[in-house]
Amino acid sequence: RRYNARGAYAAQQVEIWRSVGMFGTSGMMVNDIVGRPPAYKSVHLSNMYIVENGVGLIDTVYMKVEITIKQAVDRYGKENLPEDMQGKAETSPEVMTTFIPAIFPNEDDFDPDSLDPEQMKFSSIHVAREGKMVVKSSGFRTFPIAIARGETSTDEVYGRSPAMIVL
Repeated sequence: RRYNARGAYAAQQVEIWRSVGMFGTSGMMVNDIVGRPPAYKSVHLSNMYIVENGVGLIDTVYMKVEITIKQAVDRYGKENLPEDMQGKAETSPEVMTTFIPAIFPNEDDFDPDSLDPEQMKFSSIHVAREGKMVVKSSGFRTFPIAIARGETSTDEVYGRSPAMIVL
């Protein structure tokens, strides 16, 4: 299933290793949609902030996603967007806007037996920067972002690339 052409794993993997080679850290979002092959999307380091838990594993990621208002309507539903953005959906759908998705451990409502996305092991919220409004709240059974890091030293969250080591 990983190598299904619609999932784009091979193409995204090339981007991941290029980023690790240049910057030392990269991430790949794994969109696991029931009934379909997984879809993969690399996340550039400049659009990602990662946080380690107490034992050094990445369990929290904040991202910056810039998309058109038309894409925001497709992704989140027009009714879930801030009022100003809803108006622009009719008049200026190609205007770019920014969203901040956050994925973090669900420490309050986690129920391993529940199928409710908001009670899964990892919570996910998407905030519209314009209007500072939560436009989507859901969850994941497992951490949906694979983080690749080059060499790290004690207390370093981000990896060092071979290019950085040479310098």
